Amino acid sequence: MNQILATENSKKEQKNNNIQENNYEPIQEFEDYNGPINNFENTYEPLTYSDDNNYFNTNQGYQSNNNYSNQPKKNTDAKKIIIIFAIIIIVFGLAIGGVVAFKIFKDKLIKNATPEVSIEEIEGNAKISAYCKKGIAKVTYYWNEEEKIEIPSTGENVEKLVELPRGENTLTVIVVDSEGNETPYTKSFSYYKDKEKPTIDLVFDSETVSLKITATDETEMGELTYQWWEMIYDEDEEKEVEGEMILEKTLYPDEEGALTIEKSIEVQRGKTRLKIIAKDASGNTCVEEKPFNGVKEPEIECIVNKNNGYLYMIVSHDMGIQKIEYLINGEEFAFDDTIDSYEEEKQLVRRKVPLIEGENEIKITVYSIEEPEKPKTLEETYTYTSEE
Repeated sequence: MNQILATENSKKEQKNNNIQENNYEPIQEFEDYNGPINNFENTYEPLTYSDDNNYFNTNQGYQSNNNYSNQPKKNTDAKKIIIIFAIIIIVFGLAIGGVVAFKIFKDKLIKNATPEVSIEEIEGNAKISAYCKKGIAKVTYYWNEEEKIEIPSTGENVEKLVELPRGENTLTVIVVDSEGNETPYTKSFSYYKDKEKPTIDLVFDSETVSLKITATDETEMGELTYQWWEMIYDEDEEKEVEGEMILEKTLYPDEEGALTIEKSIEVQRGKTRLKIIAKDASGNTCVEEKPFNGVKEPEIECIVNKNNGYLYMIVSHDMGIQKIEYLINGEEFAFDDTIDSYEEEKQLVRRKVPLIEGENEIKITVYSIEEPEKPKTLEETYTYTSEE
């Protein structure tokens, strides 16, 4: 037994000697083979003994173990890549298929599409709305059997507001799609609301310097308002502008349901503007404005006295008479500042002139102070026969 132990010790010494000759440190023995140094999970690499080189090879075992552990990981990564690539191909294929299927479905819907039309009443108008997926070429509409009116279109939508006529009427709408197919639609309306504005008529009487206003409506008049506005000259703008309101009055019909309101009014003197507002019972309004130069013409009156054969002229103007010229049977006379009885701004002038037996041609021209550039002329033939 002792001999065997000696032999073993001798072998160990020989191995240590071989390691020292090759510059390797001798191996130390440890009774605890599970310690941190001998544990294979430690960072130290396992040692193998090589008979050919008579030393321990530290790389062989490590490389062998490393190759063994990496091989399954590479296979797993390759499988993952293949699976992901397959999923991408499937998803891409499904997407393309879905797009193609949707396009086919959409094209089918468009091909079979028919126009959609709505006609509704909005504040006295008929609103036409047309829609077609395949496109609208044009829309035609007409009332009852009247002339057709075309609405051009190049898109999918068409909208149009059409005024409703009074009474019972039928609106027909014809929609033509992009392929030339015609689709008619009809709707009846019962509409009696008045939409027509009143009319205003003015008649000026130069002799009385008055104005007759007539407002008329086809259904019923509501009221008539007139306003007089002063016109003044604006030096900055170099034109006449509206100043203060001189007068305003509102008139109403004499009875319910009346179609007309009439009123004769006196024209305001000077430069003014008349504003007339006529409103019917439904609220439709008409407005008219007119400038006036409120100038009154002179008044001329002639009376023949058959007893004495004289013609009496009576001429008047509230602003004064500037001049009177008269021609009797070719003989000219005048009443102006050349005669003794002339009075400037005289409002009333009486003159008498003798007549001859038979017909007398008389022409009288009167100039007022207010507007001397626009005289008034009277021409008459008077017959005088003396009484014996």
